[in-house]
Formats: sequence, structure tokens, C-alpha cells
Amino acid sequence: ALERVLLAALDASGEDLKSAASFALGGVAAGNRARFLPTILAKMDEMPTHRYSLLCSLGEVIRAGEPEDDDDDDGGGDGDASSAAKTAQLSDAELDQILDVLFKNAGSDEEGVRNVTAECLGRLAARRPTRLLPELTSRLDPALHPDASTRVTAVTAVKHLARAVAKRKDAVLSALVAPCLASCVVGPNAALSDEDVGVRRVLRAAAQTLSAAAHADATLVTPSLPDALPALIAKTEILKDLVRVVDLGPFKHTVDDGLDLRKAAFECLDTLLDACLHPTKNAGAMTRLGAAAGYLDALTSGLGDQYDVKMVAHAVLVKLCRGDAKRDARERLAALCEPMKKTLTAKLKSDA
Repeated sequence: ALERVLLAALDASGEDLKSAASFALGGVAAGNRARFLPTILAKMDEMPTHRYSLLCSLGEVIRAGEPEDDDDDDGGGDGDASSAAKTAQLSDAELDQILDVLFKNAGSDEEGVRNVTAECLGRLAARRPTRLLPELTSRLDPALHPDASTRVTAVTAVKHLARAVAKRKDAVLSALVAPCLASCVVGPNAALSDEDVGVRRVLRAAAQTLSAAAHADATLVTPSLPDALPALIAKTEILKDLVRVVDLGPFKHTVDDGLDLRKAAFECLDTLLDACLHPTKNAGAMTRLGAAAGYLDALTSGLGDQYDVKMVAHAVLVKLCRGDAKRDARERLAALCEPMKKTLTAKLKSDA
């Protein structure tokens, strides 16, 4: 009866009720996997319109087995917590069934489905790294997985994995995950070198993953910086072949398909500057990596880019001038001031 009520609630017209039903279904499944987990997995195919909600329920089952934050541990109830964690551990058979469903949905046309799938995969990888890390790494290879959506999901899963690892503060787990994160940057199948030029979703996801990992735990990213920085800086370039003009009758609208990637690349460079290259956190890193020249090259174009990119570029320039790159910035002053002069002297439209 409970199962029927919760599944029926997924058809509710209100999103709040759907979300509550999904959360409740996941909660009861976490408490009684033998009874409810097979139902959730089976309904993925039987109720395709509710796949997102069912994946959210599955996410609750996966989340139930994760360790609590250290900050929440008051020193009491350790025995109960340990017992609950053991109870929540997925069996190999359950893991196989869950992974089968998740990998089937990794290439979904729905972005929401892919995002939840990636989060589930990332959380599972933090719990079963030896099993999941090779799976995620292999899905970065365009030869094995030509579908760009699947590769985006794999890269996004690494982002959630990095966050989970940083939360646990487990040195052994971090050592296992760092190479997987590096695979997003280094090597022939690196996501930052993906050939998905048309929509550049994989590249954008890789930049966002690197940024999130650096923000969560800089030590996961530091070994990859010599390769990551040049790759990111290359993605800040404005590519004319990605700019097109759409004819809207009496009007023409310019569409820049590379804008989102450039913005993600600059945001990642900004995060790396704070987390990995800041003089108070990693003295001399900017000089050792020779990063100043690359940053300033990116800023030369970024300061004259579209508004979304320009705002991040200005913030990066301020940080560079306050850090180890102030001398390099002075030497490039003329090139940096030119795009800023155009911004200051630009005539705004009457409806701006």
C-alpha cells in the first residue's frame, strides 16, 4: 500500500509533492532495500516520465550509507552510527543493479536526469573507488563512448566524487581519486581536450569539475596544474567559427556558442588562483609554474569579451596584481588597458 501511494504521488501536479514523494520513497527504500530497491530500479523503465524522480529516490538510498560529517560527531552514539553504516552498505549484487541503471541513464537527453545520475555515480565512487574509478575514467574516452552526453555525465560524476572525498578528509581515498581527476586534464582522452567542438559541453563540464575540486580540496588538483593551466587558458580564446548570426527578419542576433565555455574556463582560473596559486597558500607557485604569462594572455582577450566573461576577468586581474604577478602585469599594462579603455568609452544604447 505504501509503495502504491508513493508512486501515485509522483503523478501529482505540484512539484513540491512530487519531490516529497521521491524523497519519501528513497527514505523507505534506504530502510528496507530488499523490499523497495528492486521496485525503484524496475520502475525506471516502466515509468520513464518519472525517471528523474526515481533517480532522486535512488540517490537517497545511496546517500544513506555515507558517513556523517566529522563536525556533526559529538562523540556519542558511535556504536549506533557504525551499526547503521554497516546496515546501509550496498551488497555487490545491489551495486551491480544500481550501476546498470545509472550507466543506462548517463546518456539521457534530459539534463536533469544526467545531473542526478552523475551525483549518484560520484557518491558511489567515493564508497567503492576501486570499482568505480576505472568505469568513470573509461567513459571519458570518445572512442569507447562517442556520445558526448555520456562523457559529460562521467566528468560531472568526478566533480561530485571530489566533493565527497574532500568532505571525508581521507588521505588514502584522496590518493586514489587524484589520478582520476587528473585524467580529466592529462592524456589523450582528457576531457579538457575533448573534440566535442560543436556544443563544447564536455569541455565546459571538465572546467567546472576542476573548479569544484580545487574549491573543495586543492591537494586533489595541485599535481595536475602544469597540464591544467595551459589547457584552461587555451579555452579562453574567442573562436570566430563558434560565432554565428541568426537572421530574425528585420533583426540579426549574434550567437556565441563558445561563451559558456570561456566563462567556465575563467571561473576555473579564478578558483585556481585562490585555492592553489595564492601566495599565502602556495608561495611561489605562480612563478614555478610560469602561470603569470598564461593568465595575462587570457586576460588580454577576456577583458574585451562579453559581459559575463569580462566581469570574471576583471576579478582575476585584481587578484593577479595583488599577488605574485604584479610585476608581469606592469609589463603588460598597455595590452591590458586597451580593452578596458574600450569598455569605459563605449556608448551605451538608449535601452541599456
